[in-house]
Amino acid sequence: EKEEEMIDLLERDYKKKSNSEMINVYWFYNEFFKVIPNFWLLTYNDSSDSDRRSKALLQDLPGLSNRAILIALMYAPAAIISLILLLPVLVLMYVAHYGSGGSTDLSDGEHLWIMMVKLNMFLNRLTNLDENIEGDFWMYDPLPFLAKNHIQVASRLLATIRTGVEWKKIDFAIGKVVEVGGD
Repeated sequence: EKEEEMIDLLERDYKKKSNSEMINVYWFYNEFFKVIPNFWLLTYNDSSDSDRRSKALLQDLPGLSNRAILIALMYAPAAIISLILLLPVLVLMYVAHYGSGGSTDLSDGEHLWIMMVKLNMFLNRLTNLDENIEGDFWMYDPLPFLAKNHIQVASRLLATIRTGVEWKKIDFAIGKVVEVGGD
């Protein structure tokens, strides 16, 4: 039964269909970090992101479906624990950014509003799993997703920090830390 479902999923994802579009494959953490504006530690958005963020101020907060609320509640415990653990780091980064004279065109409140809009869009994307699939996750075998995103990437990041090599970003799609001047 599970093997047949896997074959159906593979055919769905990789079969050439001339009359329909391909399913959108995404990587959870790469998409999640796009909610946060670019800064020296995380740069997941492209160069036109600041323009898009300015335009996002003009739109209302999109409504959440019941399914999106349920997904948000499922992720809430992990998000709360992560926020509590990261709070000292976030405060230090905030103080370092504004203490060094760093400024942006948007206020803190505007950045927070845009993050809420983008988080809402991210949650809505998670609810439409018929059109969007996570590149590494399969319900019957979650180990590749967990191992790559929580063990491999973390060990690569620690190795990069230990060696002192300058890095640009963490790429969860390929499971590595992208170094400055690297491939």
